Amino acid sequence: MLRTRYTSAARVVAFGRLSLFGRGATRLHDRVVPVVAPWLEGKGKTHLQPFVSDADREALLRFEDALREAPALDDVSEVVRTRLVAAAPEDFAALWLHVEQAAAAEEDRARGMLARRGAREADELRGILDRQRQAIEQALQRGQQVSLRLEEADEAEQRQFRADQRHMQQRLERIEREREEQPAEIVAGYEVMARRLEPLGLVYLWPHNR
Repeated sequence: MLRTRYTSAARVVAFGRLSLFGRGATRLHDRVVPVVAPWLEGKGKTHLQPFVSDADREALLRFEDALREAPALDDVSEVVRTRLVAAAPEDFAALWLHVEQAAAAEEDRARGMLARRGAREADELRGILDRQRQAIEQALQRGQQVSLRLEEADEAEQRQFRADQRHMQQRLERIEREREEQPAEIVAGYEVMARRLEPLGLVYLWPHNR
C-alpha cells in the first residue's frame, strides 16, 4: 500500500516481469509490465478495469514520484489496511489477464526493436567489410605496379612482397565468406527463442486525503 497525493481515488497497480531470451539463454529484453486500475470499495462498474481514464494513466506515470514521497501509513485505518490485504490475492488474479495482454503488446514492440537492431548491426558490419575489401583491392592493384619495380630488388625483399600479396588475397577471400555468414549470425543473435512472464506483486495507491 502506498499513500500518494497524485491520485484522488484509490487505484491498484499489478506488476509482471517480461523477459525475452535468445540463443544460449541470452537475455535480450527485460521489462517490468505494470497495469493500473481503479479500486472501488463498492466494486462498481469500473472496479479493476485498467486504463479507463487519463487519471489512471497519470497515476502510473507518477508512481515513482509517489514511491519516493510515500508518507507513513499510520493514519490509514487498520480496517482499510486489513481489507486491502485480504483483497490482494483476488485483485491480482483479476488483473493478471490484463498484465498478460500488456506483456504481449510489450513483447511485440520488443521483438520489432530487436529485429531492427539486428538488421542495423548487420548492415554496419557489411559496410565495415566492404570498406576493408575495397582497401585491399586497391592495395593489390598498387602491388601489381610495384612488382614491376621489384625485379632488381634483393630476394628477401621480393619474398616479403609476395608474402604480403598472398596475405591480402587470402584476407580478401575470407571477407567474402564473412560478409555472407557474420551478418546472418548477428541477426540470429537477436531472434527471440523463449519468453517468460512472471508475477511481481501488487501495490495499492491510496489517496493522501483519505
